[in-house]
Amino acid sequence: MSGNRFLLSSVAFGISFGVSLVFSKGDWGKAFGTGCLTFLGSQVGAIVASRQAEDALTWRMDELKGHIRALQRKRSEAYIDLLDVIEEHDRIIANINSLQSQTKQMKAQNAVSNRSNQPFPSWDLSVPTQRRTTAEIQDLDSKIKELEQEEAAVNESLTITLAAKQRAELSLTTTQAELKQVQQKVADQKSLQTRLQAEIQQLQLTKQQLEQQLTQVQEQVATLEQYRTELDRLVSAAEPTRQQVEAGAQSLQGAIEQLQQQIRSLHGELGQLEDQILERRTQKEDLDRELTSLRQQQQQLSASAMASQTANSASTHSSFATAWQGAIAQNGHPGSHAPSTPDPAAPIDLDLSQAALSPDWITFVHQLPHYELQALCAIAQSTNPASTLKQIAESNLTMPELLIDAINEQALEAIGDLILETTSETNTPIIAQEYRSTVAKVVQAYEASQKTA
Repeated sequence: MSGNRFLLSSVAFGISFGVSLVFSKGDWGKAFGTGCLTFLGSQVGAIVASRQAEDALTWRMDELKGHIRALQRKRSEAYIDLLDVIEEHDRIIANINSLQSQTKQMKAQNAVSNRSNQPFPSWDLSVPTQRRTTAEIQDLDSKIKELEQEEAAVNESLTITLAAKQRAELSLTTTQAELKQVQQKVADQKSLQTRLQAEIQQLQLTKQQLEQQLTQVQEQVATLEQYRTELDRLVSAAEPTRQQVEAGAQSLQGAIEQLQQQIRSLHGELGQLEDQILERRTQKEDLDRELTSLRQQQQQLSASAMASQTANSASTHSSFATAWQGAIAQNGHPGSHAPSTPDPAAPIDLDLSQAALSPDWITFVHQLPHYELQALCAIAQSTNPASTLKQIAESNLTMPELLIDAINEQALEAIGDLILETTSETNTPIIAQEYRSTVAKVVQAYEASQKTA
């Protein structure tokens, strides 16, 4: 029964929660509070209905107990009547037996007197004996008739008494059966009352728990109401900010469109710069080829100058050596003789055994031309290597930007990453943070090779 009440209360809670949620337009706290109140109300209604049912059962039980007491009284009265009937029956039987014995005695005396033809003695001396005997016989006959009538009446009364006894026994049997049924009903009512009392106790415990839960829910609802009030206040306070943000968003949208136009224009300029860089690279390659041919011519002239012993050839050699030394001085490698000056475009052979470099880095360093290695060392050793890079680039007929790109290309092929970065503030090339220690080892090896040279 308690399970049915709980199921009914749960259904009422669900319906109330759903309806309140629909009509409150998504207010979960209010809907939950309404559902809890409905659940508690349904439980209280079930408790009241149980109490009413219990009161009705108690009234019915009292009524059945009164009926049982009435039946018990009827049973006692019927039993007393039965005893009276039995006593009356025994008394009548005794009277009948007494009358029958008297009748038999009188008949026997009458028969004896008739056989002896002797008159009965009479105490009245004035009456003749024969007449007294006839009167006595008539008197006896009338008594016998009266006794027979009384016997018939007694028999009839006995028959009526027996019928009443049978009816009383039948009524007693019926009353006993009804009493058993009533006792069974009383036992059922007592067991039902016991179950109802247990359910009432359980409902009282459930009521206390629900009251506690209702208190907690009311506190939560109050907290949610405070939160909602605070949110409404925040929304009201944030409305001007939202309008300002919308206005700012519109202005930002216009600024973004302007920036997009600027980006498109910058993309166009970037394409032009890329075209210029490609053109400069093409020019650099042409200059590198021309420089290579000039160096070959220079080597041929140096060989012819060394073979010549004449004064004219000596003066020519002296002039060429002076020009070559000037070129070497611009590259930062002064020397007294042309043959000892290294080729700036040729890779330098460094001893990297003490540097503990990886094979990729060794390959990268050996691929670098001499002037690119000089540029890498200048970037690693100076915080503002712009002037040095410009000097190295002019000495090798190139530009600092192309020089940096060439080093990064070599690093990308050998190492798989770029090692030179450009700062956004001063547009100065620097070594990437993760490669500074390795480049420092390369610089030490390069300086050691320069000292030994």
